[in-house]
Amino acid sequence: NWVVLDPELDSFQIADSISGIKDEETKGNEKIDENIEEIIVENVPVIPVVPVNAFEDMPDDLVEFLRQEQEEQDRLLQQFLAEQYKCHSCGEKQTPDTLLELQCEHNYCISCLNEYASKMIANEDVLDIICPHKQCAVDLPQWVLKKILLEEEFERFISRTLQVVIDSCEEMFACPSCGLVIERISAPNLEQSKLDSPNSGRMSAAAIAHREEFRFRCRRCDKECCSSCMRIPYHTGYTCTEYEKYLSSRRCRFCAETIKGDVDPNDPVPDVCNSKECQAHKKNVCTKIHPCGHPCGGIRNEEECLPCLHEDCVSPDQQAGDDYCNICWVEDLSSAPSIKLKCSHILHYHCVLEKLQQKWPSPRITFTFWNCP
Repeated sequence: NWVVLDPELDSFQIADSISGIKDEETKGNEKIDENIEEIIVENVPVIPVVPVNAFEDMPDDLVEFLRQEQEEQDRLLQQFLAEQYKCHSCGEKQTPDTLLELQCEHNYCISCLNEYASKMIANEDVLDIICPHKQCAVDLPQWVLKKILLEEEFERFISRTLQVVIDSCEEMFACPSCGLVIERISAPNLEQSKLDSPNSGRMSAAAIAHREEFRFRCRRCDKECCSSCMRIPYHTGYTCTEYEKYLSSRRCRFCAETIKGDVDPNDPVPDVCNSKECQAHKKNVCTKIHPCGHPCGGIRNEEECLPCLHEDCVSPDQQAGDDYCNICWVEDLSSAPSIKLKCSHILHYHCVLEKLQQKWPSPRITFTFWNCP
C-alpha cells in the first residue's frame, strides 16, 4: 500500500498502487474507508478522521506518519476557528457573544464598534455609518447600531437622520412637541363664501387660508401647531408673517390687541388699548411692577400685591394668567384685574363684585354666593 497526498484538498487518502491485489485486501480497505468519519465545517475542506483501530495492521512508520498528519489537520482546524472569532480591529480573540459578523463578512467586537460609531455620530454631518474596514463601504444596519450604542446615542442619531429626511420632503414635518411625523395633505381651495362667513369673525381671507393649510393637531400629544413656523399653539387669526409683526409690536395687556402710537412716559399703565372695557380695567388695575419685571395683575391700592401670573413665574400647581376665571369662564385671569381669596383661589375682581351684588339667585334667601366657586 502507498499513501498519496492530495495538495488541493490538503488531506490524505489510502490507495493501492498494485492493480493485481487480492479481493480480501480490497475488502479490508473498504472496511477501513467505512470507518472514516468526516468533519464538515463551513468554508473548511472535508477532513477525514482515521480511527485508531485502523492502524493495527499497518507498519509503525506509516502509523506515525498518519498520526502526524492528523495532528496537523487538527491544528489547522483550531487555527481557522480562532481566526473566525478574531476582531479585525483590535486583533483580540472574542466569543460569539462579543463578536459581530457584519453583512460584508468583516468581524468586529462590540467594544471596537462602539468606539468607532460614537466618534462617527459625534459629527453632526454624518448620516450613514459604514463598516470600519478601509476598503469597505457597506452601511452598518440599524440592529448593529442599536446593539453597540447607548440608547440615548441611538435615538439621537435616528432622530437626526429622520429630521434630514423630513426636511427634504415638503409633504412631511415633525410635531414640535413630541416629534411625531405628520404628513401634509393638500386641502381643496376654499370658496369665497366660506372665507366671508360670519364664523370667520375678524379673520382675514389670508389668515383663514393659512389656517386651513398649516394648522395641525398632533394625535399623540394633542397639541395644536403651525407646520410652517412650528409654533405652539397655532396663531389663529394671523399668518406667520403677521404673527411675527404682532409679537414685536405693542399689545394691550388685557385684550392683546395691537396698540398704535408711542408710549406715554407719564402713563402709569401705558400698554392699554382705547376700548371702553380695557379702559375700565385700567382704572382698577395695580400700577406696581413685580421684581421679575412683569406688571402686577391685582387691583389698585391693595395692601398685598397679587402674585405674578406670568407663565415664567408660576409653578405647575399654581394658577397662571392664561387660566380661566372660575366665575365667568369666558376670559383668562390676565384679561382683567384679579384678586386672591383666603382659600388661595384667584378670580376676576369685577366678576366677584357682580356675584356679590346679585346675591341669591332665587326667591329663597341663601348665602352660598359668599362661597368660593
